Amino acid sequence: MTSNVSGDPRSASWEEVEQRLAELADLAASGAAADPFHAQLLDAVVQLLAAEGGACWLFDEAGQLLPRHQANWQALHLSDSRANARHDDLLVACLHRRQAMAIPADAPLDADLAQAGTSLANPTGHLLAFCPIMVEEIPVGVVEVFLQREPNLAGQRGMLQLLGAVAELAADYHRTRQLRELRESSRDLDGLARFVDRIHGSLEPEAVDYALANETRWLLGCDRVTVLRQQRRGQRVTAVSGADQIHTRSEGVTALEHLANVATHTGEPIYYGGDSSVAPELLPLFEAYIDSTHAHRVAVLPLAAAELEQLSDDSVGDSVHSVHSSRRSYGTLILEQWEGDWPEGMRSKAAWVAPLAASAQRNSEEIGALPLLFLSRWLRSVGWLFGPRGRPRAALVLLTLAAALACLLLIPAPLRVRARGQTQPQRRARIYAPHDADVQSVSATDGQRVKRGAPLLTLRSLALEAERDQAESKLQTAQARMDVIDIEMVTETDAEDKTGRQSRLAAERRELELLCKLHQQRVSEVKDQLRELQMTSPIDGEVLSWMVRSELSD
Repeated sequence: MTSNVSGDPRSASWEEVEQRLAELADLAASGAAADPFHAQLLDAVVQLLAAEGGACWLFDEAGQLLPRHQANWQALHLSDSRANARHDDLLVACLHRRQAMAIPADAPLDADLAQAGTSLANPTGHLLAFCPIMVEEIPVGVVEVFLQREPNLAGQRGMLQLLGAVAELAADYHRTRQLRELRESSRDLDGLARFVDRIHGSLEPEAVDYALANETRWLLGCDRVTVLRQQRRGQRVTAVSGADQIHTRSEGVTALEHLANVATHTGEPIYYGGDSSVAPELLPLFEAYIDSTHAHRVAVLPLAAAELEQLSDDSVGDSVHSVHSSRRSYGTLILEQWEGDWPEGMRSKAAWVAPLAASAQRNSEEIGALPLLFLSRWLRSVGWLFGPRGRPRAALVLLTLAAALACLLLIPAPLRVRARGQTQPQRRARIYAPHDADVQSVSATDGQRVKRGAPLLTLRSLALEAERDQAESKLQTAQARMDVIDIEMVTETDAEDKTGRQSRLAAERRELELLCKLHQQRVSEVKDQLRELQMTSPIDGEVLSWMVRSELSD
């Protein structure tokens, strides 16, 4: 014999409740993502209790309780701030009580839930039911449902029992997820140890930046990492993961440097793409860079490290020392994702990577700024000559150098230098297409000598031709309408309507005259652009490009 859970004839039977709870338990144990799990959990609760709607509240990283998923939430009519505040007080009261509770419509809370000096009440016309999600006595969220019809006392107890069972499944899911995150953190620590070892394996700035680019990409799992280093004229790209050479004058590198120089002034990481919010003044910079690289998501991580400045005060005789800490920017890491979302846990790992990368760049910069560094490196490389066992070898080297110097000074010899070279023209001009177009014909060949103004290429742009025809058609239509208006203005009509009719026609004709000027101007502009598609030689010279016709034809 089956019985209802909430006293509502629409609610589920115990067999269906057990089946849905078993499905949720399997989903919690499967390691599903947080959003699908909580969405299915809320749907199951609303369906089993025949509730009108509900919400799943979870704490975010900042410790704020936010609605992760909602179902028919607008039915509560929490439109004003006062009702929202009272509802938030009910959530806080549920977390303090740490057990499921049901609040009838427009009813105050009992004395053990109300806080000192405050009165808590249900601000809605529905029965509200809450149950906290507890993991090791620590609340991680709240499951809430609301019903239009209030069940009897037995139905309320069954509803709260079901909410408690669902909250326990959610707690098991969060407990399993935390255990999985701890295991992943252990693996991340091993990867982080390798990362630290690789980026501090050298003190050469170039080697450090390339290690940062490649190791950061491996550690975070993103598609590409670019390293910029702070220089006198701003930040410059010094390394790109998976690339041996960098075209410093390319459009993408220029846009990236401009973006980094502006975005790093905030001192905080910036993530662009998806649901991430970016300051309005930075949006054009991100869009310009994405247009040149077609990346789907971009992140900017400033690399700043603390510097300690020691201050002293000797004005009273006794020296009083104080330490002032300031942060200095050494560079920037640019992370890119070509498609899809960021890898899971990437942002938390990026928070570890940024200070370590800043430390590596600072060490390489400080070591590189030491005076006479080249001399100390040379002495270290030849140190084997100056030890106790290296004196005979040092004497032999010195004698060899002295003999070579004497030969250079005493034996005359002619100096002949052979080198292979290639002549380059004194003046060179490059030709670019003024607009997007197709190559229709090629008049020049490689090695051909041409005069200034001689035709080289003929381009054709179907878009410009279509735009020209459309503008001419609009111009002809406007002119034809003007002719019709001129005829209508001289046509005799009734005396009563003649003045108003003439005014309307005159106004329409002035508007058409303005349209004709605009269309005529656009026709002239498009024709000028079409004339520019006839590419000519800007100087007298010789065509240097190889296999021009085979490369550019069609």
